[in-house]
Amino acid sequence: MSKNKKYFTKERILIGFILLNFTSGLLNNNKNKSSKRNKSSKRNKSSKRNKSDEILNNTLNHEIKKKKINVNNTKPKIIYLGGSSWGCAFYIGCYKAILERWKNIDDILIYGNSAGALIGLCIVLKMSVEKIEEIYKEFADLANKNGVFFKMTKYHTKILNKILINDDDYKKVNNKLQIGITLYPDEHIVVNNWNSNQELINDLHCSFHIPFYCTYNAKKNNKIALDGSFSMNFGDLPRNSILIGMNEMHDIYSNLSTKECTYPLTNEKLKNIINDGYNKTLNYSTFIHKKKNFILPTPIWWTLRVLEIPFIN
Repeated sequence: MSKNKKYFTKERILIGFILLNFTSGLLNNNKNKSSKRNKSSKRNKSSKRNKSDEILNNTLNHEIKKKKINVNNTKPKIIYLGGSSWGCAFYIGCYKAILERWKNIDDILIYGNSAGALIGLCIVLKMSVEKIEEIYKEFADLANKNGVFFKMTKYHTKILNKILINDDDYKKVNNKLQIGITLYPDEHIVVNNWNSNQELINDLHCSFHIPFYCTYNAKKNNKIALDGSFSMNFGDLPRNSILIGMNEMHDIYSNLSTKECTYPLTNEKLKNIINDGYNKTLNYSTFIHKKKNFILPTPIWWTLRVLEIPFIN
């Protein structure tokens, strides 16, 4: 026990030091080097694409202000579930409302990043709302007892073993579930086809991966990987998509803070968040196409990704 206590003290010091020093340092470096990067052809293309996305989103948002599009009887083409960690409890309520509104959702493509991909997997496998909530509670209790930093991969592995119980479950989600993954240096890939449960599990772990929170050796296509939400561009989604997440960049969103999402939700708080997701989804009435959300610049995450290597499985 004393050994574990020392370990977690070092863990907190390490994470605090990294976040304080590397965040400020890399943000300044990025600002100073931005003009040089813009000279390269790749950055020019990225800049043009971002401007195009901005123009498109401004136009769409202007159209929405003029005339709201009622979606009560219109199925979305895609339902996107963003990164949220333990805040994914909000999605359990959303899923319940989605089933009530559209009954059969087999023709809706589910796209998930990070914890959103986990709930998306449950949805495509047609798990009941009650079963998903039961699994959440079981592992929330475990995480409250044992902690979350350096522990999430263990929980993810156990959860996936409970969900993927049949050898051919990967076939059931092929072309119905899309999982977003961030690859070095700044690439967002979408995977929607697998040859085995293990291949699917690897991609989910890659999409989950937050340095020092997870310990999986996240790699895809021989590149190191990070949480899919770190590189997500909402402008890539079709107009008739519903974006569900943790902030106002999404169509339907929770008011949970990053700190609240970092740790498990339990008891009355959990119940309230699930109900919040249910009510907001049931009453949602307009398609809104959003632009890319702000997240910490990827160089910061890649620095943390390299520094965590001694701790990964």
